Amino acid sequence: MWLFLRAGFTLAASLVVVSMSTSVPAKAQISDQSVNWYIQFVWNNLGAQFSDRDGTVVRINKSKKEEVIVPIDVARDVIVGGWRGARARTCDLPDEFAANFELTRVSANKKGNWTAQQRHFMKELFQRVVQLNAGKTKATISEDGKVVKEEVIKSKVIKDCTDEERESLRKEIKGMVIKAKSEKAGGGKPAVKQASPEKAPDKAAEAAKPAETKGTETAAPAN
Repeated sequence: MWLFLRAGFTLAASLVVVSMSTSVPAKAQISDQSVNWYIQFVWNNLGAQFSDRDGTVVRINKSKKEEVIVPIDVARDVIVGGWRGARARTCDLPDEFAANFELTRVSANKKGNWTAQQRHFMKELFQRVVQLNAGKTKATISEDGKVVKEEVIKSKVIKDCTDEERESLRKEIKGMVIKAKSEKAGGGKPAVKQASPEKAPDKAAEAAKPAETKGTETAAPAN
């Protein structure tokens, strides 16, 4: 289980951060360079240990990065989910935020047989993307990507949510939830609507029809 998040981050001017518009980006719009920046940022700020789902304390092996991070394509999916979560938070959609969080978590977990460290890394990645893009906290970050200072501010960087975006985001996440439920019910594949069986001819109705009159024209019915 991934834990929920605290307030968001904006970056100090000394560091260039991946910039995104208010619309949720498609996976193809996030470059490998941007994904790798987020991965490195999260890696640099991982704590020495965390508590797993069963309460077991797990230590992060900082000497073996490749055993903790996840493949770039999986990370990209988590980043997209995190960005969607950031906009849901900015748009004050707590139910949609929670639904998107769960959708992102379940989808990422399906993509591999992850260790506890990797699950924790994905949770932290989602969390940091929300923090960096929801704009409720200012973080001063060193050149190597570590957070050295945090302070609460009123962000002037993050764009306000419009009514149009709020409604669009609500519909998007609702559609994702419906699709996920449909795929779960269909064993992982989207449910296919079955065609209705052809109705057998009603013999009684056929017998009740008047016999055709040969040689007589019948006018087409009026529209």
